[in-house]
Amino acid sequence: MSPIQATALAVRLFAIWLAIYWARWVPYLYTQARETEGMAASLAVVIGTALGVAFVLALWFFPRTVARTILPSESISLPTNAAPASWFAVGCALLGLWVFTSAVPALVRNAYVLWYVQRNNMSVPEGWGSGVLYYAVELGVGVWLLLGAAGVRKILWWARSARIE
Repeated sequence: MSPIQATALAVRLFAIWLAIYWARWVPYLYTQARETEGMAASLAVVIGTALGVAFVLALWFFPRTVARTILPSESISLPTNAAPASWFAVGCALLGLWVFTSAVPALVRNAYVLWYVQRNNMSVPEGWGSGVLYYAVELGVGVWLLLGAAGVRKILWWARSARIE
């Protein structure tokens, strides 16, 4: 694998990470913008989201261009023996570990809130169920990325070579 290929792979993994990260924050930002009752705040979130999606798509579809821009032109290092598929599997596993480690504490915190609320005969906070559902789905995605990196790799390679007609 050449340095450009390795860097392009890292750019694609970064695009996946960025998409997951933004998918977490966009609903929160939009909700906060709606609560301010200002059209400008909602418009800023929509424009920011559109720019973020465009950036992720550019990183996904043009990773070699980004890699050539990042790397110096006289980069003459020896290629490594690892196949791109194995690098991608390791990257997916690391992303899965990151998602898993952020979902588990949130689910534990929500379980504690439920236990505390039931113990003190209080009502469950508003939005608690949607938060639990979100983190449960996030946990599933994290486990899928962590344990099933080969399946993710096959889906992403298919998406890369899919033709739009």
